[in-house]
Amino acid sequence: MSIRSRWLAGLGCLLALSGCKTEFGVEVPLSQLLDPAVTQIPGTVRFEIPGCDSYEDSRNPSSSLVKAQEQVPTIFPQAEFKSCYQQKLTSWAEFSLPVAIDRDNDAATFVSTDTLSLTSDPRRLLGLAIPPAVLERIDKVQRENLGPTPEYEVRLQVINDLGRDVDTAVLASWLDDDPITFGSVNFAQGETRSLRLSNVLIDRAMQEGEATILVDMDQEG
Repeated sequence: MSIRSRWLAGLGCLLALSGCKTEFGVEVPLSQLLDPAVTQIPGTVRFEIPGCDSYEDSRNPSSSLVKAQEQVPTIFPQAEFKSCYQQKLTSWAEFSLPVAIDRDNDAATFVSTDTLSLTSDPRRLLGLAIPPAVLERIDKVQRENLGPTPEYEVRLQVINDLGRDVDTAVLASWLDDDPITFGSVNFAQGETRSLRLSNVLIDRAMQEGEATILVDMDQEG
């Protein structure tokens, strides 16, 4: 089984009685990526579950919600349960999750082993890093609870708050749901664009330690 398959299966195992969708979301202000004083930004992870409430007594949480609350922090120690809710007939268990910002330009070391990281330097404006320690904890959960492989998404809301336009190259992502393999995109000042990362980009982050998402074409490299 590939690294990515083990990761996705492990996340699915968190909710053995659940549906098959797992989503990470992060709002990414470009000013914070470039500010060395900012070391992490808030993110979320949510899991599709059959329901938030117990079918025996709606005043109690469902068994799948209880399981998620127990097991998510074993993979992401800083994750905190936020809420359980229904959206378009789908029930979600949502957790807050700090996302580290790694600026050391070294795919072999990680600023945090407790969470996912966004990488940044003046040229490679935005990337994704997945520490091996996170993968190891997911493998442990998988061995304990075999479960389904979920649909999986990483979606970034990129906010250009730099006060200027930024000419970028976007790699292996959907931009506002349009697929881009390698394309030139202008992020206008004040603009927010949605990036959904492809499986190819996520595979590279797991296998190589880091994968580039945005390149600032105004910077010499």
